[in-house]
Amino acid sequence: MLDPVSALGVAAAVVQFVDYGTQIVSKGRKIYRSGDGTLAENVELEATSSRLRDLAAPIQKSLTDT
Repeated sequence: MLDPVSALGVAAAVVQFVDYGTQIVSKGRKIYRSGDGTLAENVELEATSSRLRDLAAPIQKSLTDT
């Protein structure tokens, strides 16, 4: 028999493994069902980072010009 603390640790590890596996399957299904093979949140992050890069470019240029 396991002591209670070890049993709790094993149970927590099993729950974490199942949760991780579920997330992988869920994201895989979303990618499969998307038209272009990308996740919507990745498209949003790409658009946001592109906009941030565009906003930072003039600031960076003004810093290097002086």
